[in-house]
Amino acid sequence: MTSSLPGDRERLAAAAALARGRDHDTLPNPPVGCLLVDAGGEVVGAGFHRGFGLPHAEAEALESAGPRARGATAFVTLEPCAVARPGKRTPPCAPRLLAAGVARVVYSCDDPDGDAGGEGPRLLREAGVAVVRLACPEAEALLPRWRAAASDPLPWTVAKWAMTLDGKIADARGGARWISGEESRARVQEARSRVDAVMVGARTAALDDPDLRPRPAGGPAPRIPLRVVVDGSLRMHPGSRLATTARESPVLVACGGAAPGARRAALEALGVEVAAVPGPGRGVDLPALMALLRARGVRRVLIEGGGELHAAALRAGVVRQAMVFLAPTLLGGRGAPTPVGGAEGLRQAADPLRLEEVRVTSCGPDLLIEGFVPRRAP
Repeated sequence: MTSSLPGDRERLAAAAALARGRDHDTLPNPPVGCLLVDAGGEVVGAGFHRGFGLPHAEAEALESAGPRARGATAFVTLEPCAVARPGKRTPPCAPRLLAAGVARVVYSCDDPDGDAGGEGPRLLREAGVAVVRLACPEAEALLPRWRAAASDPLPWTVAKWAMTLDGKIADARGGARWISGEESRARVQEARSRVDAVMVGARTAALDDPDLRPRPAGGPAPRIPLRVVVDGSLRMHPGSRLATTARESPVLVACGGAAPGARRAALEALGVEVAAVPGPGRGVDLPALMALLRARGVRRVLIEGGGELHAAALRAGVVRQAMVFLAPTLLGGRGAPTPVGGAEGLRQAADPLRLEEVRVTSCGPDLLIEGFVPRRAP
């Protein structure tokens, strides 16, 4: 492997700085940064992976460099990929670097994937590109959560909700439109377009009659996620928007073991897929459901409620991240629902379930609070 040159280490650290703090958006993909530097030492392109389902860092850097990428050195925090994995939405990057005429690639971290790891550097070397692997602590620091996600048998699952300052997701009568503002709702539509599946509980499906397909600003969604309803008793109405649009975009209803046969037949006649995933009582085994989705190529799931499903998913240990929109409003009401329901709660006040690496950003008049759920039994 080619030796490193003076300044390589600093360039890799600069590429890592581009990707720092992005894993809230990218997981289960890695946060990656890329710089393109010409023979004279000038940065001609830069990019980072902005989010799951969006272009990779190398693609962004090549796009910004244009023809100036020819003959340049690419500094990438993670080895360029060369294998199109199942469920992968973007093409591999090593062939794109070759096509752009990049002369040299310096990367820091190996891909832990046993099937794909090492293929990118091998492809580049065989095509005559100089390849250097150089240790860079700043690049390695980007990847601990991704390495854990890469070995996770379940999809990366994000629990999302919008709530008022007093912690309500609906009023005392069940009305929930609209808790958050327009900017937050647009952010949710964008998030839906970047996941493989959107999931709701039976009560939310019945009360809100949602469609769950993304409606991003500026045009149709590039990809429609699988719409999933967790419905232990199979109460979903055949006249619902989900059921009546199942032939347009896939819908999966997960039920328990005692689902009514007539209701199942009616839903299946509309194109709804019904899967029995029996859990305790008449419920659904959520880890088994997530494993089923992962086996189908689903890598990122957005759970949109309601409170009972959020509580069950957190108790089952399948939630990896929370995405919470906090609106500057008040509803009150002893019976108004909260975002995490259940009769017993998750933890005692002395030992709450505390999110890690919390990121808080403004979203119009609302706050968006994001963080990772710790990997321990709730």
